[in-house]
Amino acid sequence: MPAIVKGGRRQASQRAGNAQKGAIDEAPQSRSGAMKPRRAQSIGAGRMIIGKHQAVGAVPIPPEIMAWLGFIATVILLSAVLFTGGRAQKLQVSLVGSVDGWLAQAGFQLQKVHLKGASVDAQKDIEAVMGLRRGQPLVLMDLKLLRQKILSVGWVKDVTVRRQLPGSLWIEIVQKQTLAVWNLNGQLFVINEDGDIIREARPDLYLNLPLVSGDGANKHASEILAMITTRPALMERVYALVRVDTRRWDIVLKDNSVIKLPALNPERALENLDRYIAKEKILDQGFAYIDLRDPESVAVLDWEEAKARHLSPPPIDGSDLLASQTPPPPPPPPPA
Repeated sequence: MPAIVKGGRRQASQRAGNAQKGAIDEAPQSRSGAMKPRRAQSIGAGRMIIGKHQAVGAVPIPPEIMAWLGFIATVILLSAVLFTGGRAQKLQVSLVGSVDGWLAQAGFQLQKVHLKGASVDAQKDIEAVMGLRRGQPLVLMDLKLLRQKILSVGWVKDVTVRRQLPGSLWIEIVQKQTLAVWNLNGQLFVINEDGDIIREARPDLYLNLPLVSGDGANKHASEILAMITTRPALMERVYALVRVDTRRWDIVLKDNSVIKLPALNPERALENLDRYIAKEKILDQGFAYIDLRDPESVAVLDWEEAKARHLSPPPIDGSDLLASQTPPPPPPPPPA
């Protein structure tokens, strides 16, 4: 019995050994016939995979992609910085400055500013307030702040700002149009079509513009000028348009005569004047005053009657500009 048991153990051990040998025999062989365990094949495959990664890593990455990757990384960092308490603002400014400088070194620098829609005078004032310089970082430039700076210029009605990478900035201006020179208590201002003051415009450079005077004249100038400019025969004689009592207009002509318009329906009064000009040549008869405030009739005064009544043209306070535009004195009264 013990011999049988012992032999049985040897048989079991032998069978286990044969099984292990069979497993090794099934492994692939090398060209030399030597046996290679499967683990060796796995390591070899691993080496092939490592080689593929090395090949991918050798492909150059364009600087534009690197720049945007840096930008995205900056956004993530800035988001994390916002949770650091009182240091957030300092860290944010520092990171933005660092990344902006890095992007500038990568080629994203301001090289060209395209300014469209601005006149020569307006362009100078816009460029001064923008404060841009060639070579400054462009990617993280605050375009909203830049737009607000441009809108602060009196010439500008609206503006569109956009960047074009790698180095261009496009600025399209909607400019306010000059309408008239407004005289208020002796101070002169150039105004636009809405009656707003264009602070940067020098009145003495706009002698060709109509002159309006009086409190509130700026806000109503476009209305009266729309009526007058359609009448060339009248417009060429106009020296100034004076707002009276903030409700109506007096037209002062270059010969110092005055046409009084009503507060209501001045267009109808001007139509009546058109008929008198065409039929009676009323503007050539030397009248000091032509009163159109009554819609049913016209009242006129010559210079002698006006002097007897101590009437004079409405005051137009001015400065050097008005002095240069002062009309000639009225003609002497006719001999008795």
